[in-house]
Amino acid sequence: MTKARLGEKDRPWCAGAGSGALATGLTEYVWIFERIHKSSQIEILPTFDFNELVYGKANLFIWEAMVTRLQKGDSHADDAEIASGSFWDNYSNIDAANAIKVANPFLWLGQVCFEQD
Repeated sequence: MTKARLGEKDRPWCAGAGSGALATGLTEYVWIFERIHKSSQIEILPTFDFNELVYGKANLFIWEAMVTRLQKGDSHADDAEIASGSFWDNYSNIDAANAIKVANPFLWLGQVCFEQD
């Protein structure tokens, strides 16, 4: 679980920046999901599978983005814009655009916030 996944090249998620981002992100996930829950008028049905969103089985798609090296911007806000822009540029064929080439990529967010089968 601590090795780089196929597609991550020379660094796993738990390399320096990844483990730091995880620790910070865990607290932010709680805050974000609490706000979504409190402000929603409908039941939130989260998923990590884009096809579930497309086919109406979910209404909140949660995805992982890692902006590194040459793709990085000058700030965290730039990195977030690069990640979301990449998603919108590729959402019609999101599976092909995914750099991680494993059957079931492990998402830390999924393990912390939702029970997974």
